[in-house]
Amino acid sequence: MVSRPSPSAALLLLTALISTASANASTRMPDTAFPCHVAADKPEIGFDLRFHAGYRVIAPVKTLADAGGTLKVTMTIEPEIHAAATAILSRTFVVPDIPTGTNGDALLMDGVELGHGRFHVAWTMEDSRGRVCSSRWDWEAKLGRRQHDFPLTLGPNSVGEPMERTLSQGSLPAPGDAIPLQVRILLNLSPAEPSHSILAPEDTSVLFSILRGLAQEPGISYSGLLAFNLREQRIVYRADSSEGIDLPSLRRALHGPATGTVSYGLLKNLRSETDFVTMLLADELGAGATAPDAIVIIGRKVTLNTKVSLASLKRFGAAPCPIFYINYSPNPIDEPFDDTIGSALKAYKGAVAYNIVLPRDVGAAIRNMLSRIGASSR
Repeated sequence: MVSRPSPSAALLLLTALISTASANASTRMPDTAFPCHVAADKPEIGFDLRFHAGYRVIAPVKTLADAGGTLKVTMTIEPEIHAAATAILSRTFVVPDIPTGTNGDALLMDGVELGHGRFHVAWTMEDSRGRVCSSRWDWEAKLGRRQHDFPLTLGPNSVGEPMERTLSQGSLPAPGDAIPLQVRILLNLSPAEPSHSILAPEDTSVLFSILRGLAQEPGISYSGLLAFNLREQRIVYRADSSEGIDLPSLRRALHGPATGTVSYGLLKNLRSETDFVTMLLADELGAGATAPDAIVIIGRKVTLNTKVSLASLKRFGAAPCPIFYINYSPNPIDEPFDDTIGSALKAYKGAVAYNIVLPRDVGAAIRNMLSRIGASSR
């Protein structure tokens, strides 16, 4: 039994009826005392290199107002192969206060993570009054023609746990097993737009997914994480422990009290952002930095007004280990200018950059990166 903690309200109240028609959805209107429409969407591969399977529930607002405050969702997910791996997931949603006289329907969205395979799903939602809405459907998580060699981070016929947890390193290698490569992560949480100081939620989701996908690689072990924001010119989060990455703590730090603020003194200095990048890279990549098997930088494409001086970076010495840059650029045509960090990494001989647009690009980057790290560590 995998039980998810109760989150804050995940219900979006709408004032008009929502159409549930979808070419990739299986829809059913259960004949119960709790009327609802359930639509299951086709599983798609995310940037964490695992399938994400979502569903949507639409119910009358008046029904939710009389639900007693909470809705408990229980899902039994049975793989068509290896039925012994059946997972039972439960989650409780809190129904927000609904003003008297509110009409229309409400939308609830949730989902799970799957490995490759076909799954049979039995779904129920029960309110605090004991009324039940139920539905059944199948999910098929399969790779496309050009995805057969994807380094998926969830095994076949498996159901994953929620993303918001600590990314642990797993058990120690058994005698004779290969020792995981020690990788230090630099996470760039800077927004692309110069007028913004906070990374957009959709970009945050992608970067966290890439981070998670890297964490699930069996050949990789963390030796620390440093998250930073170039626009705010500050270190957002630091974890020097190799035991794992606490994603909830990282997300809280991203939206901490200092978020969105830059001192007036820094604003007056037109080179302050560039100076921050220079010192950050010098401290983390220079000859005096700690030397894991590799340093991996993950970030959204960001272009500052002033370029980083390559000569300044070279004065701090050569990097003590290979450097890899996973650079996410969702709109390469609309963002033709050079990325600031990518340009600065030209100061380090052998640094490799990967341009990420789609999830398949992450898979190719990780495969190439692992082969290069393995070759350099031999």
